Amino acid sequence: SSVPLHTELQDLATRVLTGCEVTFRLEEVALVESAHAELILIATEILRNCSTHSRATHIGINLYPVNNRTCLEVIDNGIGGAHVKDGHYGISGMIERVHALGGSLTIESTEGTRIAILI
Repeated sequence: SSVPLHTELQDLATRVLTGCEVTFRLEEVALVESAHAELILIATEILRNCSTHSRATHIGINLYPVNNRTCLEVIDNGIGGAHVKDGHYGISGMIERVHALGGSLTIESTEGTRIAILI
């Protein structure tokens, strides 16, 4: 798409996350078209999970380049408990998609949840 990823992420979050405060720290990143499209789909799923399950009042979305790669972080202050084994979170599907892009996905979910994707 001709829209930069950070712009698209901001529009997406504004559409999906209606009930909570969102903080953006978005930098421009260079991604190939296919990875860009996949990352938007994965981000959509993460943000939907945030708005549906986490009961968060604040969500931070960070996008920045790291060593020629791209990092997307979504951090919420919700109830935590996002785990790979919870089939209903669709997390295992997300991990597969990130791996298909040659990337990695990290989840920390004790007090609130932090999901970091590096591709």
